Amino acid sequence: MIQQAVWKGTERQSFELLGAIQRNCVCQYASNGARTKLCMPHEALLNDQRWLDGLLFGRHIADRLRSEEGARAGRTTGNH
Repeated sequence: MIQQAVWKGTERQSFELLGAIQRNCVCQYASNGARTKLCMPHEALLNDQRWLDGLLFGRHIADRLRSEEGARAGRTTGNH
């Protein structure tokens, strides 16, 4: 049995993720509107815990690097 993946981020992050997935969704639908095939992001959202954890890790690292870069730029600017 496939275990459903669990989002471990914040509510805001979940809304951002869902928005990104919706904007890039390529799921396939039948003429009656029933979904016939999940796109990779929707499939991963439901079943791939490693993918979700990797997204959170990437966001955390990117935020930290932006923060560090901003602090470094402030120190550099202040010295001139």
